[in-house]
Amino acid sequence: MVDELPEIPLRNSEDASMPENTPIASSEATLATTSASAPTTVPVGSAATKADPSVTSTGLPTKPSFFERLLGGAQRIPAFDLARGLAIVGMFTAHILTFDSNLPQSVIGISHGRSAALFAFLAGISLGIIAGREHPPSGVKLLQTRMRVVTRALVLLLIVALLAMYNLGIILILGFYAAWFLASLPFLGWNGRKLLVLGGGLVLVGTPLAIVINQILIGITLQTTSQVDSAAYIYLLSGTYGGAGFLGYIFIGLALTRLGFASDPKKARKLAKKVLAVGCLLFLVGAGGATLADSIRTGHFSLAILGTNNMASDNPGHNSKPPVEPEPTPTPTVFPPETGSLAGKSIPSNCYCDFSKPKSDTNDSAKKPSEGILGGTRQGDITAWMKFFSGLSLNDFDLEFWRQAFLDAAPHSNSLLETLGNLGFSMIVVSLFLLGGRPLAILLFPLAAMGSMALSIYTLHVFWVSVTTLGQLPLVPSFLVMLMCFAVLSCVWRFWLGRGPLERLLHWASHRAARVTPAS
Repeated sequence: MVDELPEIPLRNSEDASMPENTPIASSEATLATTSASAPTTVPVGSAATKADPSVTSTGLPTKPSFFERLLGGAQRIPAFDLARGLAIVGMFTAHILTFDSNLPQSVIGISHGRSAALFAFLAGISLGIIAGREHPPSGVKLLQTRMRVVTRALVLLLIVALLAMYNLGIILILGFYAAWFLASLPFLGWNGRKLLVLGGGLVLVGTPLAIVINQILIGITLQTTSQVDSAAYIYLLSGTYGGAGFLGYIFIGLALTRLGFASDPKKARKLAKKVLAVGCLLFLVGAGGATLADSIRTGHFSLAILGTNNMASDNPGHNSKPPVEPEPTPTPTVFPPETGSLAGKSIPSNCYCDFSKPKSDTNDSAKKPSEGILGGTRQGDITAWMKFFSGLSLNDFDLEFWRQAFLDAAPHSNSLLETLGNLGFSMIVVSLFLLGGRPLAILLFPLAAMGSMALSIYTLHVFWVSVTTLGQLPLVPSFLVMLMCFAVLSCVWRFWLGRGPLERLLHWASHRAARVTPAS
């Protein structure tokens, strides 16, 4: 969703850092400056004209064509815009058409979970483009890159805070985006191989491990007020878009950018063929394996490969009502029944975080110096927790829990097979768009235009969906009208102004924050 690709200079566009008739800098050769009376001539077929097709033999940029203005010029990679556009349409489907009972679930379910995974995968690619593509930054450049990423995360948090005031139930992915960006900061200087190992480890090991940890902690967390539900826990472990799986998408997308996914077209297509083959294998193992497991469990052929499992009862992408804060409850001694496998497991009473009383009611002066923030002594806290976790065994997790952790095909279940299938789906989509090249982008230019300003379109769609969920518009007409309006708006804006409004804000803020120079 967050875009960081070069733009072609357009009239009246803030994207252009040079006057309209100034030569465009090439990655292989810097064109000589021209004088007012006698422009310098660049030989036809030179390195400069080969590197940038928009440069003429006189060294001046050619007038961009209609599709160049829509797609952003020869230096932009339209495949990523197409993928973002497809993910945006998937979000539209998940947030609106889900509640139309007359539509087949197979049509609706295919976008559930997968559009969010595609966004995360593309976020990793965007991070790779920001962080030097094939060349990991170091020193001052690495510091500048991290400043840009931090600034983008803060701007996204500001946007999601404003959207939350008007949102009627959509679980906003922008907050998770910000968390992913911040979590990636220590790894922006890594090379592609290290990032692949990290991303693969998070998907294969981290995904089921996160579910196990969440299952242990949820019994404690559900019994406390929202003060205990820290942002890190929600965004990185327990949230709809949280967990190790989504961080795995991020790092694998970043790794592929390091390996050449965003380099010259020839190298990118060569890599895309390999990624396509791996993506097909992952999708077959993930979605196919989940479908087989669900078919065996239910006794009939399952359409889980289309994302229809549990769709009627579980839709984490859109809530019909705003979430209600749980009421504080007395300090429990056992896991409540709703915690599943660990129901009845004893909780250390001296380790329970009791925030049911306001701070003003707490007698801090009466607290003993050795007393920990969780109650009891600090040594008592550590001893009790060690005893509690050492008492856990595989028998405390029933068969249904392990099925949900590894084999569940439900959208947003974050199981191992669902994560593998979504990763494969994302690889397939981006690889096919890269192999299709510019001709495919021209054919699907409305989709590419929406993808080029995905953050702005996503923000607008939140307001649109809020009106729709109030019952002001029928669902299917609302979806079609919204899709047409946003496609037209994106094309018009893209043609005349270039970057979307919120994309301009991100670009401006991150570049201002990255003005870090070495100490003299």
